[in-house]
Amino acid sequence: MWTSGGPDSIVRALAALGLPPIFDPEHRPAGAQREDEPVLAESLIAAGEMQAGPAPVPGRGGAAGPWADTVQDRELAQALLYRRMERTIADWQWATDTAPSRAGAAAEAAMFAAHALVAAHADPDSEHAEGDLEEAEESLRAALVLVRTARPAAQKQD
Repeated sequence: MWTSGGPDSIVRALAALGLPPIFDPEHRPAGAQREDEPVLAESLIAAGEMQAGPAPVPGRGGAAGPWADTVQDRELAQALLYRRMERTIADWQWATDTAPSRAGAAAEAAMFAAHALVAAHADPDSEHAEGDLEEAEESLRAALVLVRTARPAAQKQD
């Protein structure tokens, strides 16, 4: 399994992508430290997403794509996908409209449902699993209502 080469390797990767992090010399005179790795790694993920851009996702239909080829471990892949979903939900809240359209609000409700389902699936024996499933059900209902009300009204034909 791949292991991190430390914070310096992540800083080099970010610099290679044209996004070198800048450290406050007062707080980080020696540059990146081990405790900076998670934040640096999230920055690297964002940089990778920007490089991948809006290109279609390879591997649709269950076929392995570059991500799966790199990870190669289904258990690790599942854990990584759970964390990715959590980051996506947090990023979604930051990046979306403060007053979304009905379709945008439906998408947001669907994202929250997906998050709740992932949480319930990740730990089905948890004391929170039933609450997660209830939250998913409520969010899916809300998404459905929002989708139905977002449809344009049918035009009368003479």
